Amino acid sequence: SPAVAQMAFKVRTQPRPYRRTEVKDEVAALRSRLSDEDQLLLILRVDRRLPWAEIAQIMLEDDAPDQAALKKETARVRKRFQLVKEQLKKAAIETGIL
Repeated sequence: SPAVAQMAFKVRTQPRPYRRTEVKDEVAALRSRLSDEDQLLLILRVDRRLPWAEIAQIMLEDDAPDQAALKKETARVRKRFQLVKEQLKKAAIETGIL
């Protein structure tokens, strides 16, 4: 039917909002407002896709942390990541990105 063909054309030709360059630029601007530590956390987890244990070791800035310190830091960075995501989502809603 023409309605289905029109919808299929629209889906194929229009990128999802999060893939558009303008949205990416706005998200980058929101990320730039974060603290250096939060930006580093996003880079390591989202951009580089590092596991939590490696992120924790980097954030500790210790070449050989003991297991208890590493476990505690892993929990801290996971929680911090969750808070940063919520903060970014709230800012994206306020600016109209989402």
